[in-house]
Amino acid sequence: MTRWLAVSQNRTCDQCYGWSTDFPDRARLFAQGRRCAAIQFQMNVIEDAAPMVAPCEELDLAAITRGPLAMGVLTGKDTAGTRVPSDDVRTQVDRNSRMAGPIQTG
Repeated sequence: MTRWLAVSQNRTCDQCYGWSTDFPDRARLFAQGRRCAAIQFQMNVIEDAAPMVAPCEELDLAAITRGPLAMGVLTGKDTAGTRVPSDDVRTQVDRNSRMAGPIQTG
């Protein structure tokens, strides 16, 4: 069993768990579990997730952000002319999301 620190709760936990979701109501429901310590969700400077931060703050849960560098888009290495292979996961981004951007296949 892995030991890890539930940072927001300032305690070491042998049997704590977390869950990955982008739905605040589901996070609140899941957090009712006695050993729930963390919620993981999509968030970066392009995709704000204030609705997901709220239950973490209210329920004293660790917030683990998924995609903090937006699959490399926020590293500064890509330009408008950047091309990635057609089988690259970044080409599968929902084109209706705010993440849709300059990455092209080539």
